[in-house]
Amino acid sequence: MPVRRLKETIENLSDRERLLAACLCAALCCTAAAVALALVHRRTSSLEATIEANAKVLRELAAKEGELREQYLKRQRADDRFEAEAPPLLGLLERFAGDAGIEIPESRDMPDETVEKKWVVKSSELKLRKVALETLVKFMSSIKNQNAAFPIAVTKLGVRERAGEPNAYDVQMTVATYAKKEKSKAKGKAATGAGAAGREAAAGGGAAEGAGGAAAPPGRKLFGPES
Repeated sequence: MPVRRLKETIENLSDRERLLAACLCAALCCTAAAVALALVHRRTSSLEATIEANAKVLRELAAKEGELREQYLKRQRADDRFEAEAPPLLGLLERFAGDAGIEIPESRDMPDETVEKKWVVKSSELKLRKVALETLVKFMSSIKNQNAAFPIAVTKLGVRERAGEPNAYDVQMTVATYAKKEKSKAKGKAATGAGAAGREAAAGGGAAEGAGGAAAPPGRKLFGPES
């Protein structure tokens, strides 16, 4: 048996050899204990450093709670603006122009654009004639102030002074609104469903007359390729 052989080996040792063996065992035990203590201390120090770092972050967050809350609310308000449904753009611009004393002789809706597969941009192009600078500023300020309700911006602006006419400018501008693509898809599905329901109702109730297409508002003409 290994234990018996070990016991016999120890019994056969001299007193000096037994003393050396005991010292060696004691040294090994002390070394193992020291290594274990070092590992425990290192682990404890690492945990203390982590706890202190986390506590520092929590203190900083607590100190900036008001600022972080304001940033969150500001971002939430911005998201709500993109959720808001914008009215028909040309009708809105017509109202702003009327308030500013401007007539819009030419306008057209631009094709919708998709940005980053997430946003849908709806644009309208306007051409103005003989507009005073103060009137133009008032008109553009009305557009900018509408940003509180939904995203809208003047994306292109061209101003040309009319020769021989003081404070009279010809203006060409593009105004755009922005909406989430998901909302646009939902509207498209709703419109498709409404169209299908209308066709079914027409088929069940007999012949129905309808008129399609978009007409230019009085006093204005749609510009673009002429037929």
